[in-house]
Amino acid sequence: MVASDISKEQEFRDELSRLSTSFGIGVIQLNLEDPDSSEIIFPAKNRENIDWETINKRTMNTDFKELISTVKIDITGKKIHKKEYDTIYDTDKFKIKND
Repeated sequence: MVASDISKEQEFRDELSRLSTSFGIGVIQLNLEDPDSSEIIFPAKNRENIDWETINKRTMNTDFKELISTVKIDITGKKIHKKEYDTIYDTDKFKIKND
């Protein structure tokens, strides 16, 4: 997950850390002025087993439920439907121009 502004509030960071650990998802704070200097807040980790308890809690959110459904279809069908995911841009697109 990448964001340019991530709260430093401790309760939020604790929850973000828990979710990162549960799902193995990395969290990166994007430096908009110099994307190559972005900071990894929590590194991604490969997970052998899925934390179903956390997934069941998160499925209350319809966006998350839809994401899990899409990922499941892509994994079982062995074909990525790129239109369902965010666009991946080259880092030059994010650099702020100071003209």
